[in-house]
Amino acid sequence: MLEDLSAPDCTEIVAAKLTAAMQAEFVVKGLHLQVSTSIGIALYKPGMSVDELVRQAGQAMHRAKHAGRNCFRY
Repeated sequence: MLEDLSAPDCTEIVAAKLTAAMQAEFVVKGLHLQVSTSIGIALYKPGMSVDELVRQAGQAMHRAKHAGRNCFRY
């Protein structure tokens, strides 16, 4: 969750950095593993409930998964 953003497109910068950071391969007990990310972004609008914000973020995450992973969607 990000607060006090200077502009909505700041979410894209953060999402891109998170995706890049997660693409590094790591080793656990001799197994080489790689993680993919699917990030859903929802922007708060006045009057929106927490449930609605989380629901929209979840829908956006599912769209990112269907787009091929390692990406983000609004």
